[in-house]
Amino acid sequence: MSGPKKSKAQLRAEERARIRERERLERERKKREEQARLKSEAEARIKKEALKKAWAGLNKVKHELELNSKLCRNALNSSLKKMKGNASELEKISEQIKNSLEKSEKIINKINNKSDDVIYINNCTNELIAVNASLYGMDSVIEKESSKSNKEHIAALLTKLSAKGVKTEPQENASNEVAYISGLEAQLYWNEKIINRINSINNSALNDSTAKKIEQKIEELHKNKTKAEEYKRFYTDDLPKLEKEVKKLQDESDRLEKEYKDLYTDYILLCEECGIELQNFSIDPKGISDLKIQIQNMELYNLKQKEIARIKEIVNEVMEELGYPVISSAVISNEESKLCNKILLQYEDDKGVDVTITDDGQLVMEIGLMDNIDRSPSEKEKIKLCKDMEDFCDSYKLIEEKLIEKGITFSDKNFMPPTAAYAEIINVSKYGVEIEYSGQESSADDEQQITQERVQNLNAMAQTKEGE
Repeated sequence: MSGPKKSKAQLRAEERARIRERERLERERKKREEQARLKSEAEARIKKEALKKAWAGLNKVKHELELNSKLCRNALNSSLKKMKGNASELEKISEQIKNSLEKSEKIINKINNKSDDVIYINNCTNELIAVNASLYGMDSVIEKESSKSNKEHIAALLTKLSAKGVKTEPQENASNEVAYISGLEAQLYWNEKIINRINSINNSALNDSTAKKIEQKIEELHKNKTKAEEYKRFYTDDLPKLEKEVKKLQDESDRLEKEYKDLYTDYILLCEECGIELQNFSIDPKGISDLKIQIQNMELYNLKQKEIARIKEIVNEVMEELGYPVISSAVISNEESKLCNKILLQYEDDKGVDVTITDDGQLVMEIGLMDNIDRSPSEKEKIKLCKDMEDFCDSYKLIEEKLIEKGITFSDKNFMPPTAAYAEIINVSKYGVEIEYSGQESSADDEQQITQERVQNLNAMAQTKEGE
């Protein structure tokens, strides 16, 4: 014989496995739906961003092409006025410039017909880069052909290099102007080849993080290069390394982004199931590690909630089968302010079985007299409840057997003695129901005490409502 019955309840291993498998299949289904939705949104967003980036790259190359063509025209016009040098050579250069510009115009006109095609724009941009490369240094050739003196040509070269932000060294030997000119021309040539190659790198489909790292690397590599040999070494040695690094950075970035998107889809679904607000995580190794830990914790929590829900479901089934119909159920805070699953079952006309299932699997069943408020039982009520607790003991043995049959195991059992200390009044208002109270079992003194407690509780409830 006993009073309240406390024990640790959990599902059998096979039952937990079934729940996990159902959860896995259901989440996979939801994940496929969510991924399809996110993919559609991402494709639209990526296309928009890629198109914006493609046009930015194209406009940059167009701007450089315009500058180069302007330099070539100015140099050519100046040369034709001076009429110095090999006129046939100038005519040949003029024709080459004309052909390059006509080609660039055709490319730009093609783009206007497919202004929303990212791949097409990028391909056309690469064609313009090639056209632009054919114009690099041509103005220097023109100036060289038409210059009145080496000094004039040196001045033109220095002006051009300065305009491009290229550092130059002063002429050490005034008598050796030809060698100095050759060095400046080589410096200009390799600088323009570097710019062309960098444009090709930046025209790749890079994400913002990778692009920023590349810009920093280029700035670091490009710093303080003042000799043509250094520029050539930069082009032949450093830039290929940079391109490999770009590929490595992009591959790693793509891998992290793919892993992040896959994990974040799981995270979104778990947040919806657990009622938890979404957080942002950085797309880097630490952010992904934090996201994995969060998902793991939420999966454990979600699985535990499903197990508790299944235990509650089994308890309801068994109690209904044994003649204890469910009056109501609720989620109520216990004394430790933790939420508990509560089930109120009919025992006799004015008595009920109060079932509590906590998140950690504690299962408590106790008999109580039902009322609409919190109060203490009268002395006569305590005596009657002690007898009911003794009677319920035999019934509980059958209840436990049925629960075990349906997949629940018990441990840490603690059955309290059927004493007045455990006589309880069940406040059914916490379950959202109301009963008609009957005091037939109570004496006049008991009824006075109960009435006073009822009035005090009702007054307290009224004051609380006024405060709200």
